[in-house]
Amino acid sequence: DDVAPARDSRAEAAPIMPDAQAMKDRIRSEMIKPTYDVTQFYWDQGIWQAIARHPIFEKLTLGVIAINALWISIDTDYNKADTLLEAGEVFQIAEHFFCVYFCFEWYVRFKSFKVKRNGLRDGWFVFDSTLVFMMFAETWVMNLVLVATGAASGGLGNA
Repeated sequence: DDVAPARDSRAEAAPIMPDAQAMKDRIRSEMIKPTYDVTQFYWDQGIWQAIARHPIFEKLTLGVIAINALWISIDTDYNKADTLLEAGEVFQIAEHFFCVYFCFEWYVRFKSFKVKRNGLRDGWFVFDSTLVFMMFAETWVMNLVLVATGAASGGLGNA
């Protein structure tokens, strides 16, 4: 009386091959999903969005990124100064050039957003914002603090 009926384990097991129609439906829904494009958040007209959308601006920025990566290796090998203020002129000029360009590139992209808050929806813009903020702080803010405190001529000591 208290014995439970035996269950057929084959009836409850998941099928080895997934349902073909379900797979087709899932693939179709993925194919019709619109691809992400940050420019959907940009203004439709205006100088900033026109610059940001232009393929030359995009290629120029990728080129500057590549040159900056190469420059970082050169700077690491040959610049023995502790601070930018103590570095040779070529190192200072290069550092300021890259900082100016990346700040300009960030500004163009920021001004392109119709709703500025949408910049937070774009992972690349958030990443670039972090990098530009750190570069700005290192290149200009830190050196301004060193000059203002008089530590510019004495280096960083044991820091």
